[in-house]
Parts: sequence; structure tokens; C-alpha cells
Amino acid sequence: MEQYELLKGQQSRVCNDHSNKLLSFGCDKCLKMICNECVCSTRFCDDGKTHQMVTLKQLVEHLNEEINKLKRKIIEKEEGLEQIFKFTSQKLAEYDKETFEMVQKIHDKRDEQIKTLESKYKQLEDEYTEDRLKTKTLITDFLENEILKKWSQIRNIMRKTESRVKHAHQCDIVSGYSDTKNDIQRLIDEVMPSIQVLSLSKVREKRSIPFCIFPVITVWLIGILS
Repeated sequence: MEQYELLKGQQSRVCNDHSNKLLSFGCDKCLKMICNECVCSTRFCDDGKTHQMVTLKQLVEHLNEEINKLKRKIIEKEEGLEQIFKFTSQKLAEYDKETFEMVQKIHDKRDEQIKTLESKYKQLEDEYTEDRLKTKTLITDFLENEILKKWSQIRNIMRKTESRVKHAHQCDIVSGYSDTKNDIQRLIDEVMPSIQVLSLSKVREKRSIPFCIFPVITVWLIGILS
């Protein structure tokens, strides 16, 4: 099995037409690799254009330069995601803080009212907290499913690319270049995720409450979250 794995790994490095010759040249256009005996007989790419043959080492150096350019773009993409993550996390903290302040104001108002209004305040608090929880859930889902998910995809591609560049054979780098380029370019072309954070609501204070008119109190209770 060890000999089989060794021979299998060498097959991709040996010329198909000259089994005793290692691949030593490659086309900078179509990425086809040939040995030194195929140089004169192989002149054209599959699209009919003339090969731009360079040594395998030169081809790998050029491909690594292209990968580095893509890596720089993906790093910029990652930095953009980080900024969105920080901004959204800050908004989430503001929502938590304001939710606490809003509930505290509701408690203060409730304590000022007569005992018969306690059930109304409890209902109001539950409705408000439920609405706020829905908004918080939307933001949390955005962070987990959009930001962190895409961030993880970028990190995986970066690790995969780094490993291929550092540890793969030159032939493997050439043969895998298209897949690497497509994976990175796909992430670069994806639209940056965004979320529209609604304006934070404010409690409207009222200086006097006509306790003698219960319907007016009910309307006031419904309106304090508007």
C-alpha cells in the first residue's frame, strides 16, 4: 500500500507521453504541464492560441503571486466583516441597555399607580419585552448566520490556501490553482452582509394622569411605548 501511494503521487508529476520524463514546463495561459521533450511538439492551447511556456518553477512563482493578490483582497473582505461585526455588536449592547432602562421606567410608572392597574402594567411589560426580544433575535441571528458564518468560510479558505502553498508539490499547486482561485474569488464577489437597525424608541413622559378617568389611563398605558 505504501508503494502504491508513492507511485500514485508520482503519476501526476510524470509526462503522459514520455513516462520516463518528469514535468518541467508549464503554459502560463492554460496551465498545461509538459516535459522537455514535448516543448517542440506541443505549441497550442486548447483554444488555439500559442502556448506561453515557462519553467515549472517560474509558473508556480507566477501563480503564487496571483494567489497572494487574491489573499490581500480576502483580507480586506475580512476586515470589512470585522467592522460590521463590531458595529452590530455595539447596537446589540445598546438594545440590551435601553431594554433594561425601558423596563425600569415601566416599573417606576407602575409603582406610582393604584393597585387596580398592576395587571395592565404587567401586560404592557410582557408585550414590550417580547417585541424587544424579537428584534434582539434578528440581530443575533444576523451575527451568527451572516457575519460569523462568512468569517468562518474565509478562515477555512485561508488555511486551505496557506497549506497548499506551503506543503503541496509544485504540480499540485498548478493543478489546484483554478479551484483555489474560484473559491477565493467567490467569497470576494459575495455582497457584504448588512442589517438595518431600527431607531431606538423613547418613553414619552407625562406630568399628570387623570386617575379619576379609567379609560384615559388605559389609553395612556398603550401609548407609552410608541
